[in-house]
Amino acid sequence: MILGLAGACGESEAPQDPSHKVIQLSRTDVYEYFHSLSLSTGGRMAWAGDLDEQSDLFLFPNSGLLEIRIPDMDYASVMTNDAGWIVWQGFDGNDAEIFLYSNGKLVQITQNDTEDAFPWINNAGQIVWTGSDGEDLEIFLYENGTVTQITNNTENDVRPQINDTGQILWWGGQNSGLFVFLYDKGVVIQLSPDSVEYYDRKKIPSVQLNIKGQAVWTARTKGDTEIFWFNGMETSQITANTHDDIHPAINAFGQIVWQGFDGNDFEIFTFQKGSVQQITDNDTDDVSPPSMPTVSLCGRAIARMAPEFISTHPDGSQESAQTAWTHSTRRSVITNRSPG
Repeated sequence: MILGLAGACGESEAPQDPSHKVIQLSRTDVYEYFHSLSLSTGGRMAWAGDLDEQSDLFLFPNSGLLEIRIPDMDYASVMTNDAGWIVWQGFDGNDAEIFLYSNGKLVQITQNDTEDAFPWINNAGQIVWTGSDGEDLEIFLYENGTVTQITNNTENDVRPQINDTGQILWWGGQNSGLFVFLYDKGVVIQLSPDSVEYYDRKKIPSVQLNIKGQAVWTARTKGDTEIFWFNGMETSQITANTHDDIHPAINAFGQIVWQGFDGNDFEIFTFQKGSVQQITDNDTDDVSPPSMPTVSLCGRAIARMAPEFISTHPDGSQESAQTAWTHSTRRSVITNRSPG
């Protein structure tokens, strides 16, 4: 089930603490792919799901919930922008390619014999993804109908992101380790220092870029994983402890949130104005992907919720309870009862 946190949209200031309403966005007869769940900065939401044993795309809000049915298509890495354009990685019968749905039309961006994966779209309609040049994995950009190869080297470049100013962030490297790179106006800058071992090369760690060119990511240092931050000028380490800190996210105001281990379980932490604050403190894990909540600039949020409990009533009906956390750490409980 996909839950939405409705709120008025506006990007002039950081989210404060509005009155929130939790609503159910997805249909109960649809199986959703939670790894294909996207929220734009303006509050549009998109995801993929199976209806009648056929894959579909869903977009909200679009005068309600819009279902986009495209025959014989498998979806992965679904993402949307504020205009309601949706990009994804789909199987064309031979390999994975990049597709775009905009203004009621479907466009296949790539068509080759190699895998194209992990697309990302900004509000200007620019799309980046990971593709092969025949030798290794590189970063490609689609803009105004033209595809441009951004990187050209002998090591893999993967998982790109592009912000609304056209800056591109990605992980690069292979034998020498993984490092964070930023492309800005034709210039490539390495953000992560060589002195830090960047995670297990078999796993791609979390990284995120905001509209100001600030970035956050995880790195393994002295046996555990810590959070690093590029503030637009220099890179610094936010956390320094003996426990894992993972899955960071940053918004346009430089507010950073992540999942960290407090010695007992995983909790949610924030970094604002140079200070780290623990948001949750309980005896259960507060988790990130694949159950990661996402929040837009306007305070609209989505989350995948696993049932905390399922109980069976005497009439045979079942009831499940799920929880959601708002910006102010309020807890909302949503119960769903199915007939027996």
